[in-house]
Amino acid sequence: MTHAPPAHCHDGRDLCHRGFESFRTAIGIWRPMFFIHGHMHAYDRGTSVSRIGTTTVVNAFPYKVIQIPALE
Repeated sequence: MTHAPPAHCHDGRDLCHRGFESFRTAIGIWRPMFFIHGHMHAYDRGTSVSRIGTTTVVNAFPYKVIQIPALE
């Protein structure tokens, strides 16, 4: 869970809303089930849930209920 999004996923064009490449690197290395971020006010953005590889990326603004599947 982070404040800012990963680069090129839910981020903006202006400097203070650009995502971080390091988060994409971390997702690629650790492949978490979820990557949850805030910061991006999604009033006009459409989607707030995307995928990077096998990771579900969630913009939690203003809030989200996330159901985590049971591990087998």
